[in-house]
Amino acid sequence: MNLHDYFFKNKKKFIIYSIILSSFFLSIFVSNFYLEKYDKYEAFQNNDHPMLKIAVNNHWSEANQIIQDFKLNKNFFKSGKVNEDEFLPQKILALYYLSNEQNMYNKKFVEINNGKFLYLSIKSFFYFFFIFLFYQKYTSYFGDKFLVPIILFLCIFPDIFQYQISFWNESYTLIFILILSLQIIKFEKKSLKNFFLGITAALPYLTGQEYIFYIFVFIFYYIFIFLYYKLNVLKYILSFVLGYSLILLSVVGLTYSIYYFSKK
Repeated sequence: MNLHDYFFKNKKKFIIYSIILSSFFLSIFVSNFYLEKYDKYEAFQNNDHPMLKIAVNNHWSEANQIIQDFKLNKNFFKSGKVNEDEFLPQKILALYYLSNEQNMYNKKFVEINNGKFLYLSIKSFFYFFFIFLFYQKYTSYFGDKFLVPIILFLCIFPDIFQYQISFWNESYTLIFILILSLQIIKFEKKSLKNFFLGITAALPYLTGQEYIFYIFVFIFYYIFIFLYYKLNVLKYILSFVLGYSLILLSVVGLTYSIYYFSKK
């Protein structure tokens, strides 16, 4: 088969791959455009960075606190303060800036031109990479007529796309939901698989406290499995809950350790 025939045989796949790839590059372009426009001191409003507001600004200041504490005590898990909202975004930010050895703040102001573009690019890469995996996984179950609208929705729907070009933590939530979707398409009659499914289902909670209620979604998931497969799913539910609880208990344990060491 020559290249011409191969292309036309797989034309729909190439179209979907092109949508994913072009959406990724569009996110890179728009991110760079906004950073060039707003990542400068003259664009600050009341000394605040225009792209870092409300919860995002809290994540940046908390990440900077983690970095400063880490430089003093050399223990990442004892660094920072007790989380008042989301658990994960500020820790990812702290790890990123610890790795690139750039300052997050210039005295009390957010530093400019300090790796924000690469940070947004990495975030976008993982999001669109998991969309690619999503398509690869689901293409064997559904036709392109079903998948193309979903891929378009995930790639270019404005309410979703905005998170890939900004610093809002919902971009992490979307990545975790895509990872979760890769696991639930096919039910595995294995306790270990359901344990890891529980871990994955709990990951969105690290980006938003409201996602703790995801466990109720999976109650209906296992009811469906029970009705469809006609098998006892109790041990799989227990495995799932164990994995789910592991993440929640880890958050509680790490939060308590930060509180304990901050009082010493």
